Amino acid sequence: MKSNRAVGNSFEQELCELLFLNGFWSHNLKQDHSGQPADIIAVRNRCAHLIDCKNCEGDKFDLRRIEENQITAMDLWQECGNGCGWFAIKIKDEIRMIAKQAILDFAKHCNSIASEVIREYSLSFETWVKVCR
Repeated sequence: MKSNRAVGNSFEQELCELLFLNGFWSHNLKQDHSGQPADIIAVRNRCAHLIDCKNCEGDKFDLRRIEENQITAMDLWQECGNGCGWFAIKIKDEIRMIAKQAILDFAKHCNSIASEVIREYSLSFETWVKVCR
């Protein structure tokens, strides 16, 4: 059985490869002992995206897994003239893209999000790629 870190690293690598195959320059930020506030920077057509990858084990995603430094980094990213930060959430074999603000809105009212709700309030990876032109 893979550790949480191994599962997370595998998903980050998978997403970087998918982004590349869809015309993005993508870079997986190196994990060190102090951690990092996001996992991937992806750029296409002069538009940069800051992405943090999360795996959803089971039927719910625990919002307590979102760290304050991740939100702070995404806020600063946007203040510096970039777009919103994104969370890539893997539910079984499906990748869903959900904006940072949607995560914050849910966190005001609950500690977790059901996978069905994530699907409703997020974009499929394929749709997100199209929207990012």
